[in-house]
Amino acid sequence: MNSLSYISKQKRNYYQYNDYIFKQTVQRRANGVLKLLGIPYTINNIILSEITDLGPKIHRLDFAGETVKNGEDICFVLECQSQLPTDDDILRFFQYVSSLLVLKKKKVELYILCMQKAPYDKKEFVLNDDCTYTMHVISLKDIKANDIFKRMEDKRYNHISDEDIAALQLIAYTDYSETTLEILKKAHYTVEKLDIANPNEKEAILYILNILSVNMLDENDYNEFMEETEMILNPRDRYLTEKIRKEEKEKYKQKLKEETEDKEKYKEKIKKYEEKIKEYKQKLKQENIQTT
Repeated sequence: MNSLSYISKQKRNYYQYNDYIFKQTVQRRANGVLKLLGIPYTINNIILSEITDLGPKIHRLDFAGETVKNGEDICFVLECQSQLPTDDDILRFFQYVSSLLVLKKKKVELYILCMQKAPYDKKEFVLNDDCTYTMHVISLKDIKANDIFKRMEDKRYNHISDEDIAALQLIAYTDYSETTLEILKKAHYTVEKLDIANPNEKEAILYILNILSVNMLDENDYNEFMEETEMILNPRDRYLTEKIRKEEKEKYKQKLKEETEDKEKYKEKIKKYEEKIKEYKQKLKQENIQTT
């Protein structure tokens, strides 16, 4: 495989990771994501992400839902982009909106969540006198990672909402001056402190952070992250590793104890030997005195 093919493959993998993380986050915590992004809607119903237009073509939306705006039922589309939308992307988004209009017969609002800093917050495209197509753009780089961490600290890691969990799952794409490794480690330690009743919730966030570490860190940083956080993709493997580590720790403690006991026994033997030498010297001294 030549270098250009390798780079192309790496880019595809990167975008697939981003797409997976976004879809996992928004599908499970749609309203938390909207609140985090400052989008003033509450999703009442999630629409099947695959919709068919009037022909045989199937459109795979990142997220679609139904909400209410000014008392009117409308549809809402949220698409995730690793980079700024290209003309081809915009055409694809318009096809999504058109298909949803046909399917639901409701107004459709389109929001783009961009992982890069966007130079605009919306674009309007006039199709005809009666139809203006508006694309709203929100950048994760407008959210500061330190604000997320501070909110957790202020809440004393209690009363964790879907917005908080969504923020932690997407934190590696936000704005920060530290390295990505430092942000992921801090996010991991923050998750460990969270007071969440369901342990599976923590595992879900940690799983996403681990995927981010594979995707965004080089080999050295990834190994450091894995070593310090003891993160393993498979929870069963993580459990077994923790069990082995505890067993090894116990073995080490036992060995240290035995070595300490051996040292004490050795010291005792030396002490007895020194006492015997002292007694022998004392005896020799007494004999010499009697001889003279």
